Formats: sequence, structure tokens, C-alpha cells
Amino acid sequence: MAILTDGDSEGENPSGGDGGGGSASTGTKEGDLLRVSLMDSEAREVQGGTSNIVKAGTQGENEGGRTGATVGSPISIKDGASKTNSPWLKNSQAGPSVPVIEVVGGVASMQIPEDIFDESELLWKSFVVGYFIGDAPHIGSVHATVNRIWSTPKDGSKIDVQFIEKNTVLFRIDNSQMRTRVLQRKYWHIANVPLVVNVWSPESALNPPDLTSMPLWVDLCGVPNDLYSHKGLKCLTRAVGRFVKLHPNTERCIRLDVARVLTEVNLHEPLVEKITFKDKEGVEREIGVNFPWLPPRCTTLREYSSET
Repeated sequence: MAILTDGDSEGENPSGGDGGGGSASTGTKEGDLLRVSLMDSEAREVQGGTSNIVKAGTQGENEGGRTGATVGSPISIKDGASKTNSPWLKNSQAGPSVPVIEVVGGVASMQIPEDIFDESELLWKSFVVGYFIGDAPHIGSVHATVNRIWSTPKDGSKIDVQFIEKNTVLFRIDNSQMRTRVLQRKYWHIANVPLVVNVWSPESALNPPDLTSMPLWVDLCGVPNDLYSHKGLKCLTRAVGRFVKLHPNTERCIRLDVARVLTEVNLHEPLVEKITFKDKEGVEREIGVNFPWLPPRCTTLREYSSET
């Protein structure tokens, strides 16, 4: 780097004129001091973090006098390479594990620590997938219904709804307790359409729901008065499947000729059409069994399907 001092106006003595007081030796000393200062500054930068980047391969002096890596040589980024005082790292949530990375020809090869694979806080953990058995209701009706029956004011979180297929819906439930409660019950009725829910994952989204058994409304016709009770109806329902709950109209005795019960029915077994028993006097009694709705059945495989 050239250091210019005051010289004569005609340029005969570029290092200094007769009245400028400059000299060639003075400019050389100032240039040496400046070069030393620049070298010290570069050394401090290397000690501040750039020394953690190790360049493997043949190194030599380039035209500027600085050392560098041969073109195409691998670059290994070791632990601690990102320990510079960067403002972007202040809000980083990265864990203590740092992968080992080697870059060759623009391709980064890295070793991911096992604890990163075992991370439990996956970003898609809040999602629940649901399959409507039949024609799905409008998304507005689904959104309003699930936020009314699944969430509570104290939860303070709303449920997001989006359709990913015609009868497949994705629910985002951030509250873990609410999500667990929804999954434990598994079967729901949204706008009078059965819904089967399951944990969402990239794999489960591609698999149809298991319809081996599912809760269905069962109408028991002609129930004797002495059996029209919670215990009596639960006992009769065992002939059809597993008792879940009574319909609200049945609990309020709006109709006494028909008792409607939500029952988990095994769809791979023949459906019960009648129930017979003997009353306290030994008289043979008969109760009719009707299903107001059944899922569509595949005539080829003779199995129930989630699609219409």
C-alpha cells in the first residue's frame, strides 16, 4: 500500500519536496506500521472463531500472501464453529447436539446425532386426522361443532379444521389434554355424520380407518316397561354390541315405544335383528332391533368402507 506525503507540485520528488519535509524512508516506515496493524487485526479475527473451520488439503501461499485451501478440497465444520457472537443465535432453540458436517464439491455430508432423531416435540404432534363415514358436512359446520363439543373456555385454545380429502379432515388441537380426550373416545358424530379420529402422521394419513367395529345408533323396539331403565337398556344392548350411551331423547323418555342406544357394533359379524328373552313370569318376549344408519358396504370385498 502506497503512503503519499506532501511533495513538490511537479512530481519530481514523490517522496517529498524541498519544502514538504517528506522522505522515502518516512513513507516506508508508515506503510510497515499499517501492514502490521492489518495483520494483527486479521489474527484477532481468526482467534475469535474462524479458526474452528479446518480446511483440509494442500495449502500454499496465494498471490496475496495469505494461506488458503486448494480448490475442491473438503471443508469440515466441527463443534463450536458457530460460537461467534451472532445476534441471530440469541433466540435459537437448537439443542446442545451439533452435527458433524463435511462439504465436498458443494455437497454437504453430515452425521445427525441420535438424540435429534429421538426428539419427542415433533411439529405435527398437534394434529388429529378424522374420517367421515358418509358425506362430510360443510367445513363451517365441522369447525363450529368441534369447537363447541371438544374445547372448553378454560382451555383457551381453538381447534383449526381443514379438509385434505373429500371425507378426510385434519384437526389441529394444541391442548394436549383435549387432544388425548378426543383420541380416547375415537368415534364421534359431527352434524349427525359418524367420524372416526386417529393420531395423524405422514403414514397414518395414507391408511384408511379400521372399521372392524364402530359405534352405531341402535333402536330397540318394544322394550317392556320394567326394562326401560339405564340398567335394563344397557343389559339388552349387550346382545348387539358394547353399550356406549343412551340417546338424549331416550333419557328424557320422549318416545317410550323405541329406545335409541349408541352401541359399538362388530361389523364383521352378522347384525342382530331381534332379541328374545323370558320375563319374570317366564313369558317369551321379543324386541326388534333396527339400525337407522349403516356405513356403505363394499359388494366386492363384502366389507364396510369409509367412502360412499
